Amino acid sequence: MAKPKRKKRERFRNLPLPDRFDEDRIDQRQILEKEPLSDRHSRWRERVNEDEPEPQYDPDDYKGQPTGTVLRMSSGHHYVRLDDTGEVIDVAVKGVLKKGIRTTTTVVAPGDRVHIETQPNGTRVISAVIPRKTTLSRPDPHRPHLEDIIVANVEQVIITSSVGGPAFWPELVDRYLVFAEYNGLDPLIVVNKIDLARPGELDEIAALYRDQLGYRLLFTSVETGEGIEALKQAMQGRSNVIAGLSGVGKSSLLNAVQPGLNLKVRPVNWRYGGEGKHTTRTTELYPLDIGGFVADTPGIRAFGLWDLTPEELDYYFVEFREHIPRCRFADCTHHQEPDCAVRQAVERGEIARSRYKSFLVLYEETDPARERPF
Repeated sequence: MAKPKRKKRERFRNLPLPDRFDEDRIDQRQILEKEPLSDRHSRWRERVNEDEPEPQYDPDDYKGQPTGTVLRMSSGHHYVRLDDTGEVIDVAVKGVLKKGIRTTTTVVAPGDRVHIETQPNGTRVISAVIPRKTTLSRPDPHRPHLEDIIVANVEQVIITSSVGGPAFWPELVDRYLVFAEYNGLDPLIVVNKIDLARPGELDEIAALYRDQLGYRLLFTSVETGEGIEALKQAMQGRSNVIAGLSGVGKSSLLNAVQPGLNLKVRPVNWRYGGEGKHTTRTTELYPLDIGGFVADTPGIRAFGLWDLTPEELDYYFVEFREHIPRCRFADCTHHQEPDCAVRQAVERGEIARSRYKSFLVLYEETDPARERPF
């Protein structure tokens, strides 16, 4: 018996329909075969930027629907804490919210304030997302043209670092500080594991970030209990997010601040210089007995700056601001231009070299010339 003929395999069968055919149903496969990835990215941008009216949120449209806060998400499940009862319910997102092209990876994020609708069959769904006041986000690691919202509606970013293992990393701290300045969030720098500090290390950190730059700074140790009470007072009654590298002790600090959380804690890998192991896998909000919330985030090593241009970057390094007007060129990039007041301040020691180095790294990352196609 002859074998049945197999259907000819389509090379582009896994592409979404808009990439296979245009509106006139003309086959696009030959075009796509020769089209650079950057051009496909541009077409995606054009679809996003179409002159379509943005849906407007009107609270009167959702009268009678209870509100709540999204605590965490997992595989299509959204766990929402209702404001009126404190009950945590597992709900899905109403289908209408998923329609249309988005610039974010998900419709709903942890920390979102949402309305809950009860459908005729008794199922409860998220019917609307209340406009976000603030976001902590980054470009999606695999699709950098999309914004990956880590947590929404936070007031205070607790920038957690450590000494000993992992070692204090100024560039990552500076990255979070720039993001906090850009988004109007209140930064608090926490240096943990101070019982492992080398002589003079804490003084160096305090001299730069607290004394010179004016940021709030706390030194903590879960082992000795130092600084834990001060951290609780700083978090009380506020919507917080704790962020930093894996292994700096974020989960340990939260266990100390909020008894009963029992977050999983794992030792660092001393074979590789004290690097942390990813214990927290997803972002989750925890209500605090002292009032407010805290969001625990996964250790983010490659934290990106979403929607920030190189021209804006220097302003968000607070110590640059007084020197910027004295640069010879109004559009000075503070790289190689003559009579750059910022570089002169670095040479005089008025701007720390570590901060200037962080600026150069972030400038390169925000430069659109480096934009990847996907």
